[in-house]
Amino acid sequence: MKSLRLRFQAAIWLSVAALLGVLTVRCKLGFNEDVHSLAATKGRVAAVVTISPGAGADYSFTITEVPTITITSATSGATILYALDGVTYQPYTAPFALTVADPKAAQTFTVSAYAVNPDYADSAVVTQGYTFVPMKASQPSIAPELPVIYEFNTGSVPTVTLSCALSGATILYSIDGSPYQAYSGPFAFPLPADLATPRDMTLGAYATHPDYIDSSPVSKVFRYILNVPQPLILPSGDPSVPFTVSSIPTVTVSCTQSGSTLFVSVNGGAWAAYGGPFAVPLPGDLTVASDVSIRAYATHAGYTDSAVATQVYRFLPTVPTPTILPASASYYQYNAPPTVTLSCAKAGVTIFYRVDGVSSFAVYGVPFALPLPSAQTTSQDLVLRVYATYPDFANSLEATVTYPFAATGSIVTIAGNGGASWAGEGVDPLTVSLSGPKGIAVDGALNVYVADTGRHRVRRIDAATGLVSTYAGTDGTAGWAGDGAVATGATLSGPTSLAADNNYLYICDSGNNCVRRVAFASGIISTYVGMGPSFPGYNGDGGALAATELNAPEAIMIDSNDKNLFIADTANNRVRKIVLASDAISTFAGSGTAGYSGDGGQATLANLDHPRGVGMRQGTKPVYIGDTNNNRVRVVDPDTGIITLVAGTGTAGYWGDGGNPLSAALSGPTRVTVDNKGIYISDTGNSCVRLITGGVIKTYAGTGTAGVSGERGPAAAAQLSAPADLALTSGGNFIADSGNGRVRKVLEY
Repeated sequence: MKSLRLRFQAAIWLSVAALLGVLTVRCKLGFNEDVHSLAATKGRVAAVVTISPGAGADYSFTITEVPTITITSATSGATILYALDGVTYQPYTAPFALTVADPKAAQTFTVSAYAVNPDYADSAVVTQGYTFVPMKASQPSIAPELPVIYEFNTGSVPTVTLSCALSGATILYSIDGSPYQAYSGPFAFPLPADLATPRDMTLGAYATHPDYIDSSPVSKVFRYILNVPQPLILPSGDPSVPFTVSSIPTVTVSCTQSGSTLFVSVNGGAWAAYGGPFAVPLPGDLTVASDVSIRAYATHAGYTDSAVATQVYRFLPTVPTPTILPASASYYQYNAPPTVTLSCAKAGVTIFYRVDGVSSFAVYGVPFALPLPSAQTTSQDLVLRVYATYPDFANSLEATVTYPFAATGSIVTIAGNGGASWAGEGVDPLTVSLSGPKGIAVDGALNVYVADTGRHRVRRIDAATGLVSTYAGTDGTAGWAGDGAVATGATLSGPTSLAADNNYLYICDSGNNCVRRVAFASGIISTYVGMGPSFPGYNGDGGALAATELNAPEAIMIDSNDKNLFIADTANNRVRKIVLASDAISTFAGSGTAGYSGDGGQATLANLDHPRGVGMRQGTKPVYIGDTNNNRVRVVDPDTGIITLVAGTGTAGYWGDGGNPLSAALSGPTRVTVDNKGIYISDTGNSCVRLITGGVIKTYAGTGTAGVSGERGPAAAAQLSAPADLALTSGGNFIADSGNGRVRKVLEY
């Protein structure tokens, strides 16, 4: 009946508004309007209102989150009427908060509302219930918290501090049932009236607040004793504190009576004066669970010694840390991730692994290829994390291995550390020092040979083991000896360039004015062409190689198709050619006069100036020459003998990238190599490698400024220093980074 009365009252209020609206409408319609159209409009119903928070179901709240009620209608221009707890409906004008009369008692609220509009029928009434749930005040805390039963005597009266997390709360406390009193600050715990009799005294406390139900009481026992209080051993636990090899507790012992002397004993051993925190000793056998017992007591002048305190620390055996193979390498390629094998010294364990940022932990079953990220355009470190579990054992320590991945186009160091110390034989090539290495060659088995120029040796990086050893030369001493014997017993003098075919490694023994070779089958070294350090000169074309003079040759190259050996006979300003099948030698290019001339004419009539590079693309015939002192690269067509200019203006400089190579400046170019991508030039004076591809020159590696940087970054952003030999392979291109004492490799995959 009450609800009907409320609705009736609201209807009267609305009828007045509606009448005024109809009169206004009729004025607008005019006398000839169809009255029935207005009646049809009233057939629409206003949209039901939305009351929030809440979605029809009862909405519970506490004193910390009293809701603000918002009521909305989707009907434009609608008036919302609402009633709270059955009170008369009134227009809704703004959000309002519910008022909690008694925060310590549960209460319910009901909000009812509907929408009205002159052009619509009233919406249905929506009702939302709210329930206030009173909260308890937080329990107060009593300090000192430890030990659970706090012992004290006349010389160690504790200072009690009470606190409550609830702001504005009042703490009331009582001692041994005395009337509760308000806590106002820290206080000394009262001594008992009878100081000759030990006894327990209980401190009780609770918190009260106007907006909360009183907290549950909390209590603590303070034990008055005649002897020294029992020491406190931390960390504490009942019955024991578990630990593992990776979580060894540090024990501290203390006594509440100032000036006490503490004594400790481990596992029933002799008592010793406590000198400060100490680590719980590990048991001798880490494969089984065992207990470590720490005991302590305290003494003080004028008091009986304390009772002995005991704390047990339970050692949990830990699964041995798994082993990860391979351990790591200097770099990996995304197209050849390592196959990882995991193992553990304890049988029956379960091994879990993951790669940071790539995969979640998975159970190891069989060797697997390292999971890779989807983005592989940049170099990055992939961290593999592994641990092992076993029932009733603590999990193993986590083993990690970082696998450094290098993206295609990035540069990496494969040999040399840039230092001066000799690292020996059969070692990691990254640990050795190389002295101005200028020559590189790769054989059919992918073994890499390095001319360690300043040490007068040739080093070999074994493709199978990855270790470096001396292949030719001895003691790092310059000389010309050892022909007919094993190459490691021979002496060389400043070897500058290397070349390999199926049978021999050819060495440009520059300081000895000759080319030597080592037979792969026997390791025996011999002089192939040139007469030695005492005979620099130019002769021998068409004659015996042993009677041919060379003058400080700096570069060699083998034409694997026609089986020719080309020699940059540097100080003779010529390029020589030897037909390997017949040992016939001839001059291929250069008149012998230092200078620049002859483009478009016969190469043998052209002037070169100290050429230090010769190269070609295998399977083709053009031979490229690094015309070093002319700051140019030239090419000879062996069918016609015509020489032409490929790159360089003749002026030393570093410009022209992105344009015609004939308009680009080079600075002392030395080695030239060619593959199906283009022509690679060691632009030695610019400390970079240039590449001519599609008729355009660009920088392939190096920045044009000497230095050493950019490991595993883009080759063109890395610094080189006086690069020399280049060796191109399907897996990447090797650079003798001579000035940095390193061999670098630009990855191509």
